[in-house]
Amino acid sequence: MNLPPQVILLPMPVEQRLDPAGFTRLLRNYWARRFEGEIARAWQAVCDATGQPRVAYADWRAAFAEIRDVLTRDNIIPAGLSDALVCRGFVALVTRLRYFSPGVRGCLFPAIHDWAALINGCTTAV
Repeated sequence: MNLPPQVILLPMPVEQRLDPAGFTRLLRNYWARRFEGEIARAWQAVCDATGQPRVAYADWRAAFAEIRDVLTRDNIIPAGLSDALVCRGFVALVTRLRYFSPGVRGCLFPAIHDWAALINGCTTAV
């Protein structure tokens, strides 16, 4: 079987519920994580094609330390990653939250006040 250059691996759910509500939550979580993986893959393809990630958000550098801290603390990314990989993880997470849990973004990243500018900057970069 020919595999793509990047493969998306999703964690096995800790528990699998057979009740309809639990199964619906499991499927929703699966598709949200799959969506996040595809965003990260697309972001990486753009970075590989251009040579570096581009984010056109003025407050990016000011909030970068908080972004790295939150992503590492919540075990979204491992500690010690390069800035490019942190950027990729952040863009994928924010995009997933935008479509699957928009109310959570402000709780996770309180230093980011202008979500529209961030989304527009990330979208133009991709």
